[in-house]
Parts: sequence; C-alpha cells; structure tokens
Amino acid sequence: VQAVDNPRFADAELEILAKCTRIESLAISGCPVTDSGLKAIARMTALKHIQLTHLSFTSNAGWEALAALTRLDSVNLGGPLPTNGLAFLSDLPRLRTLQYLDPRSPYPDLSPLTTCRHLRLLSLATLLVPMLSPETWGNLRDLEM
Repeated sequence: VQAVDNPRFADAELEILAKCTRIESLAISGCPVTDSGLKAIARMTALKHIQLTHLSFTSNAGWEALAALTRLDSVNLGGPLPTNGLAFLSDLPRLRTLQYLDPRSPYPDLSPLTTCRHLRLLSLATLLVPMLSPETWGNLRDLEM
C-alpha cells in the first residue's frame, strides 16, 4: 500500500487498513498522519517493510507504538522525527535494514540502533554523516554489520 502527498489519506484511512491483516508493505509520505494513524499502523502486525516520511503531526507516543511491529525487517524514514523517534527500533527483533535519507531534517538520535543486533544495512543521508559525534560512531561500531 502506498500513499504519497495525499491530503485525503490520513488517520481514518489507516484505521480501515489496519483491519487488513495480510498487508506486508506500507509506504506513506507527506500525508496528514497523526499519532492516531501511527497507532493504527501498529496494529498491522504482518508488516515487514515500512516507509514513513514527512509525517509532521506525530510525537514520541505515536512512534513508540510501532514497536508492536515485530516482523519488520526494513524501515525507511525521513523528515522530521520527534526527539525519541527511533527508540521503537530497539524493540524490532528482525530489523535488518534502516534508511534515513532526508538531508534537510536534523539527524535523529541513533543510540537506539546499538541494540539492533541484526541490523545489516544502515543508510544515512550524505549530509548527516559528518554531523554524527565520535561517541555515536563508537556505539554503532558494535553492530553486527
């Protein structure tokens, strides 16, 4: 399922999709999704791949709900994230690929990635890499990559 820059695709549509128990891939970009929409996505437990970019009406509570998606192996994020926007990743036992490719947004806190032991591919926007502190690089060094 994919929705891009559609002002009519919001929380109510995600509530309907959450009833579809076999959806394995979801891509949403530039749609007016709030924490309620992220919580609806969290009920889509068959998801293996998710792409969420430019969702500017969300908070930590919405992103934390995504920890219920334990089948996720690929996550693609972009746009502004709340302070602890990546914290849910540490609860994903099958996460193998993470992409954060929006060079216009401040880079998120990457410390939750240090507990993602199955992570094999980490893609960051080229402009983000120089902004990472030596401490962050040291923590990421221990990942199985």
